Amino acid sequence: MLINSVRDLFSGMTGRCNSKETVPTNRNRLRQGWSCLAVVAVAVSVLAGNGWTQDFVIPRPGPEHEKLKQLEGTWDVVSETEGMNFRGTMVWRMELGGLWLGSQFEGEADGVKFSGRGYDTYDPSKKKYVSVWIDSMSTRPALFEGNYDATGQVLTMEGEGPGLDGKPTRFRMTSEQVDANTIVHTMWIVAEDGSANLIFKMRYKRRP
Repeated sequence: MLINSVRDLFSGMTGRCNSKETVPTNRNRLRQGWSCLAVVAVAVSVLAGNGWTQDFVIPRPGPEHEKLKQLEGTWDVVSETEGMNFRGTMVWRMELGGLWLGSQFEGEADGVKFSGRGYDTYDPSKKKYVSVWIDSMSTRPALFEGNYDATGQVLTMEGEGPGLDGKPTRFRMTSEQVDANTIVHTMWIVAEDGSANLIFKMRYKRRP
């Protein structure tokens, strides 16, 4: 089979990439680097020659991605949660061929600096929006998925990420588009019985 042939090809050629030279000279390192590039080039040629590229469908941005694109810009973020002194700046920009909305957040909570990065897209196979989030307070990502309501103004997502104790925790979040330049973002912790406890509520305001 084609897959087995490619696997055998990789096994035979990658041995050269992984081998350690007795004398690690610059010339040997250069030769080894070119050998590794050759492995990739040959594998791609084999797959292309067998029609593999004809079967691969490259995803294109759709109307759901266009909806995400409407969020592009710089937004000021302030907390609307009682007792929480939190503010920051969120920058949203479409990336990776228009398929993913990249987010970059920088803020401060009660004197503690906080940074976060995220990517959001729409998965046609699931017919859901999906989100990946990482930040400066955790070493594991949070993963979410969900959809807009019938009005197209409220996105509700659920998923799992590290909780305040570092353990896997279920979360629910909503993003309500109040108007073209205002978003209210709310997040809850979801208990095993399905009840939800509010963590925070933030208001995003787009800069002119």
